[in-house]
Amino acid sequence: MLRSAHQAMLDSGEVRRPVDLKSRIRQADQHLVGSDDPEATFVHAELRLLVGRSPQTRQALAEAILAALVPGLGPKVQVSVEIRELPAEYAKRQLR
Repeated sequence: MLRSAHQAMLDSGEVRRPVDLKSRIRQADQHLVGSDDPEATFVHAELRLLVGRSPQTRQALAEAILAALVPGLGPKVQVSVEIRELPAEYAKRQLR
């Protein structure tokens, strides 16, 4: 699932340098979905981008992640994708 979503971003044409893309999964130790059905669960992806992409591009990226995640999931799973833009004050450095 993680590899599929990561690859979808690499294939999108929106990642200039593959080394700039980082992906991870965090599991919620405790969660509830709906009326506490023990079989119901969720997957929520969050994509953080530098500012400047159009709403259409952000939507296309969200749909690409969603399409990459869904095939690996079973019934009673809710899937969502949230796009967040990083503030202009964002800084990064790659150490060598």
